[in-house]
Amino acid sequence: MTSFMRPAVAALAVLCCVTSPARSRAEETPVHKDATSRASAVPKGTPIYFSGVPGKPRDFAIVGTGRNSSEAHASAPERTSDPSVDVKQAPRLTTNRLTTSVAVSNVALCTAAFDQTQPVLVQDGAGGYFLIWTEDIFAEELNGAGAREWGLDGNTVCKSAGFQTTPMIVADGLGGSLSFWQDDRNGNLDIYMQRLNANGQPLLGPAGVALCTAAGDQRLAAVIGDGVNGAIVCWEDDRAGATSTDVYVQRVNNSGTALWTPDGVAVGAAAGQQLTPVLVSDLSSGAIIAWQDGRVSPPDIYAQRVNASGSPQWTANGVAVCNASGSQSNPSVCADGAGGAEVAWDDARTPANGLDVYAQRVNASGTPQWTANGVALVTATGDQKKPQCATDGASGIVVGWQDFRGGATADIYARRVDAAGTLQWTANGVAVCTAATDQSDLNMTSEGGGGVFFAWTDARDNGTTGTDIYAQKLNSSGTALWTGVALCNPAGNQDQPSVEADGVGGAFVVWRDFRSGSNYDIYGQSVSSGGNPDQCVAPVDLVSGTSVAAAGPSNNYAFNMHPVTNPPTAGTFYWTAIGVRGASGDDWDMEVYAPGSYGLEPYPTCFGNPVAGSYEGPGVVDFVIGNFNDNHVVPDNYDARASRYSGSGAATVEWDDGPDVLAIDPADFQHRTTGATDVLECWDAQLTGGQTYTIQFRRTGGTALTRVLLFQSFGSVGCSPTDCFYMVPRSARVIEAEHDFTFTSPTTEFYGIVVVNDNGQSGTYDIKVVSGIPTTDVGSSPLSATGLKGMVPNPAKGSVMIQFALGKPGSVGFQVFDIGGRVVSNIPAKDWSAGTWTLAWNGRGADGHRALPGLYFVQMKVDDRVVGLDRVTLLN
Repeated sequence: MTSFMRPAVAALAVLCCVTSPARSRAEETPVHKDATSRASAVPKGTPIYFSGVPGKPRDFAIVGTGRNSSEAHASAPERTSDPSVDVKQAPRLTTNRLTTSVAVSNVALCTAAFDQTQPVLVQDGAGGYFLIWTEDIFAEELNGAGAREWGLDGNTVCKSAGFQTTPMIVADGLGGSLSFWQDDRNGNLDIYMQRLNANGQPLLGPAGVALCTAAGDQRLAAVIGDGVNGAIVCWEDDRAGATSTDVYVQRVNNSGTALWTPDGVAVGAAAGQQLTPVLVSDLSSGAIIAWQDGRVSPPDIYAQRVNASGSPQWTANGVAVCNASGSQSNPSVCADGAGGAEVAWDDARTPANGLDVYAQRVNASGTPQWTANGVALVTATGDQKKPQCATDGASGIVVGWQDFRGGATADIYARRVDAAGTLQWTANGVAVCTAATDQSDLNMTSEGGGGVFFAWTDARDNGTTGTDIYAQKLNSSGTALWTGVALCNPAGNQDQPSVEADGVGGAFVVWRDFRSGSNYDIYGQSVSSGGNPDQCVAPVDLVSGTSVAAAGPSNNYAFNMHPVTNPPTAGTFYWTAIGVRGASGDDWDMEVYAPGSYGLEPYPTCFGNPVAGSYEGPGVVDFVIGNFNDNHVVPDNYDARASRYSGSGAATVEWDDGPDVLAIDPADFQHRTTGATDVLECWDAQLTGGQTYTIQFRRTGGTALTRVLLFQSFGSVGCSPTDCFYMVPRSARVIEAEHDFTFTSPTTEFYGIVVVNDNGQSGTYDIKVVSGIPTTDVGSSPLSATGLKGMVPNPAKGSVMIQFALGKPGSVGFQVFDIGGRVVSNIPAKDWSAGTWTLAWNGRGADGHRALPGLYFVQMKVDDRVVGLDRVTLLN
């Protein structure tokens, strides 16, 4: 595992280091890389990522030894931290986790004596989560699987007289966290803070330090990271009197030192009461704050920007975001990715409708960008209220709300507004959940690729088991991807959910839980990208060359990897592959786990020790291929999981154990037949370093969409002629083609050649390997396409080389987004001729500051049309 790995999640690793630019689709062709460039010095246990399909888990392989689980750990810690909202990415190497059809045991995160309430979950910037709750104030760090890192029942953030409530937490960008809460130890409510290091130890004393102790109450409202290891905090402030509440803000560094005016900067101090402030980053270590403003009655929505030095930038006491007739209240805010903000609120301008939901975008100068006084997201009958927003990844927002159009009970609806203020999706919103009785306590987060997660308290079973926690995911078109997943269903009430994206299409949710019947505890649950169950069904043993049907959403298999000869002969290599092909239009994935993985992790994980995963899109075979020699002692019974990411049909799974060899310069082709139940065929070919070969591949009949792929292992970390073990996903191929192609072998070794049947039709093909380049036509060149061709290096420290290709001349530009969908950097478009190119991104944001460590998305546009999306991880 990487340096972010912790021993609590030990997992067997496999030698599989490939740093050549990887591809996610069969239509793209990896460039040739020599063995030296592929054998980068990557620590054992480190995940190697390959270009993936946007919104899906990223293809991976684990650097390790392949021998036993004590030698290395495996995890997938892609990470991010962003100043506009504290978010995290905690990828998982498995997919299907949960279902409504089985009892869910959940993860007990704190079951200490007395009540634990008000849980808040954020990303830790290292592939896991920080969790904070009220009980005095306690916190815990969770790994990507939701397991506790700091020990039983969390670590103390604050132990002091009086009551400490409303805790909030952000990552400090250095492996630790900054926590904030409101505290009445002095007789009224003040704002206090604490810093915990990466081990969960408090650095500012056992009771924290005061951030604001002005007269009257200060009620904590919102916290964000400032982008440089500190934080910005806003609160309601009664120092001018309980009927003259104002909005204050303060910036603090990671030593607990206030950087602005002592006791805070007043951003909204007009007449009347200013309430419920929310804030986002301005991308320049400042913030934009929005609030409900009572300078006139009924109240309106105002906003103010404060720069990195704490100076208000707009009109004194804020600019009007909405001052329409009727009351406007309960603002929610999201960053627009361009230094501005988008605000949603309850709106009573039309009394006959009750409360509606409106939204407005304000640019970095404080100028409203959409219809004056906002665009109406919903004007249905009954009240629509308590909006929450999440970024859509394209400078717009998705807003969810509690909706009473159906009568006296509340449902959940949502709608998207694009960057120009144009309403998307169904008029008056799409239904997220309309089950019986109330759905409340809505909490939302962005996926990073346009999708949005929703978690809420659901009272449909209130008469029997009490309230439960449910979740849903919508894609960028407003389509529900799940069925409304019950995350918990024990007796007793569960409420106060907090949700974060896991970075691979799923999410992790925490909540307050009364299943004990005596006090509230904190529980959590992961839910996969497909919202499907992992029921820990025992693996089915596969027979080489015999395909099997995969019917359920998650299917477990075992296959043997044993020496070719007995006794073993050092230096004899062979390749083996296992793949899955879904029904037409369906998307299935393949993962491989080390021996002994099954049952290693408790429900709902079921597998531990991931080895490699392939997550292509629909229409292609997902497979994992491995290579080892007779001198490497390999245990039997590797585990595999074929899982349905989308669709409803069955799939076909096949394993080919090798060791069929394609001789060099044979007298004739291998004449092969592939049928509807055939998935792949795996070959070995021994090529000599420096020699050019032609792999001759011809479809000779039928309608099967067959393709040939070439793999190389020698030169990767630890893979030598005397002892090699190497396993990678489809996207690690060196070349993929539909016709003949030439290849100059950089090293002498056995190369892997796989022929896949991507469409499940019947057909025939011929294949052979010949020396040199034939004088006759060799057919089409390997597949190539306009698009992104990888990030080098990846992970990276500092600058990143963006590799891309153009099939014809065009104007090419790039945008870099963080995991929350906010624009971090724009690379302006310029004209490029056809060909393969590289372009440097300096790893800095639009403000010139170095981007924080974490996961970023790079989007490519050609002639203002999006043609590709890839990921890159920045390290410290």
